[in-house]
Amino acid sequence: MQFTQEQMEQIWKIVQDSKIGSAHRVNNFVGESIMLAFEKGKCTKNSWILDIGATDHVTCTTQHFSSFHKIKPIRVQLPNLSYVTTNYSGTVTFSDNFFLTNVFYIPDFNFNLISVQHMISSLNCIVIFSHEFCQIQDIKSQRMIGKTDLQNGLYFL
Repeated sequence: MQFTQEQMEQIWKIVQDSKIGSAHRVNNFVGESIMLAFEKGKCTKNSWILDIGATDHVTCTTQHFSSFHKIKPIRVQLPNLSYVTTNYSGTVTFSDNFFLTNVFYIPDFNFNLISVQHMISSLNCIVIFSHEFCQIQDIKSQRMIGKTDLQNGLYFL
């Protein structure tokens, strides 16, 4: 089977777009729940939501950063399947034992997301979900370092 130069370029573009899109994303299911919570006034620019499907932490305001810096532009897929580019990343500190690194700054967001998979690997912690709340525990000491409340199907920090 042979492809024309134009067909090869189209295939290459699709492959590149799929790699970029799958590398950094915000969960679509959570996005729908967040929009509903935002409409009900339960989600604000100070809200932090645990997101199992997100690959990265995201904040919509620089006020949350304890430090941040310019990065090579990264393309991130949003819940509505559109893409934005972020140029800044930093650290958000909740306490001495609970902080997030490599948090993307995306001002087009109206809320903040914590990627559970990123948090678990960077903090070496465990996350325990219940029907009312979620606990974040240090894996070595078993001490609770964070807690969220369940509201409208979302775990708010």
